[in-house]
Formats: sequence, structure tokens, C-alpha cells
Amino acid sequence: MANYNKLLKWAVPGLFLIVLLVNYLTSFGIMAPYTQAEVSALYPNLFAPANFTFSIWAVIYVGVIASLSLNFSFFSVPETLEKGYQQLIQPYFVEWMFFNILWNIAWTNDQILIALLAIVLYTRRLLQLMTLISGTPLLRQKPWLLKYPIGLHTGWLIAATFANLTTYVVSVGIDGVGTIGFWWAVAMMAASLATVTYFYGKYGNEAVMLPVLWALIGLIVQHNPGSDFAYASETLAWVATVFFLIGVSLYGYLFKLQTKQAK
Repeated sequence: MANYNKLLKWAVPGLFLIVLLVNYLTSFGIMAPYTQAEVSALYPNLFAPANFTFSIWAVIYVGVIASLSLNFSFFSVPETLEKGYQQLIQPYFVEWMFFNILWNIAWTNDQILIALLAIVLYTRRLLQLMTLISGTPLLRQKPWLLKYPIGLHTGWLIAATFANLTTYVVSVGIDGVGTIGFWWAVAMMAASLATVTYFYGKYGNEAVMLPVLWALIGLIVQHNPGSDFAYASETLAWVATVFFLIGVSLYGYLFKLQTKQAK
């Protein structure tokens, strides 16, 4: 086991560097026929948020780096947390990084179904990580190094899974920008918000709801009258605003409830 953990100590950061490299190459169309943005443009739909929303990946990857630091004593952390990370968390990191790479390759080769399956498995691994952290007190020490980064990552992947499902539905012939597309977008907003609210209530990870609230802001901007989005719907912008306000209210309620239970 010691040799295995020692191998992972260097293999996981090495794999993360590959993740970053693949993300860079696919973003600029260097290693695939399309860029990520070009594939998205092939399947227009009303559930796609404004481009600035995807800047959340920078925050997510900074969180990943913070988690990886647990193996290198950059910060003063309890020995139990360091060992818990090595024995319980690292194997899941290998898996989600593999699915991240698979998704990027499939997506930029316009293999939408494979990309959808990859992101579902990716999200499942992150949910398993969040479940493990929730049920293991020693892993909740120093929450900014593990608990919150995993929660934020999981929340965004939940939103991204619904977005990928939307792209797949459009890819098989469903109109993503007409009446059906409008109601589908409303349903996806409701489903995304309901899912992260459920997981926040179940696992007590405050960060898991934030990415969906961020995505709703992106949808509000995307569908504002001044937007350059060709299929902007002012009505949908108002719907997204309502969902955002509901989400903020639910977040506040759950946060107060969690704080009360912790006393």
C-alpha cells in the first residue's frame, strides 16, 4: 500500500498536467477537428449560458491544485487528513481525470453520445468523492483544501451534465431554440437547481450549489435583450432570474439550517 500511495503521489499531479494540456489543445483546435466552442455552436440551444460562465474552470482547477498540495506538505495540515487524502481520495482523482480527458477528446471529435457518457461517469465519481468526504470527519478538516473544491467541482459538473444532455438531444434532431427548446431549457434549469439543492441538503457542502447559481447568471446575461446571442429570449431571461432568486433563497435557508445544526 505504501508503494502504491507513493506512486500515486507523483502520478496524480502528472495526470493533472495532462488534463491541463488536453484542455488547452482542444480549446484551440490543435489536436482535434473542432474546438470545444465550435462543437457547441453546431447544436444551438437555449440552455447554453454566456461564454464568461466557463471561467469557473479556472477556479475549479485552482481548487484541484489546493487538494493536490495535501501530498506535498505545502500547508500545515493534520497527519490524519494527509493520510486520508492519500488512501481514500487519490484513486478517485485518477478516475475523474481520465473521464475529463475522454470527454474533451470525444466532444472535440463531435462524438456527443460518448462525451455524454464520459461526463455522466465523471460526475458520478465526483459525487462519490463528495459522499466520502461528507461521511468521513477527518476529510472535512481544512475544508478549503478538499471539501469546498470538491463541492464546487461537483456542482459545475452537475450543471454541465444537463447541458451535455441538452446538446445530445439537439444532436438527434430536437429543436433546441424553438418552443420545445424553450420548455426544455426551463426544465433543465429546474432539474439543475433541484439536484444541487438536494445534494447540499444531503451532504452539507455549501459549495455545490454555487456553480448552478453562476450558470443561471450566465443564462440571464445570454438571454438579455442586449445580448448578441442570435436566439436570445427575454422571457427565458426572466425565468432564469426567478430560478436564481429561488436558488439564493434555498441556499440561505440551507446555510442557516446547517449553521444551526453545527452549534
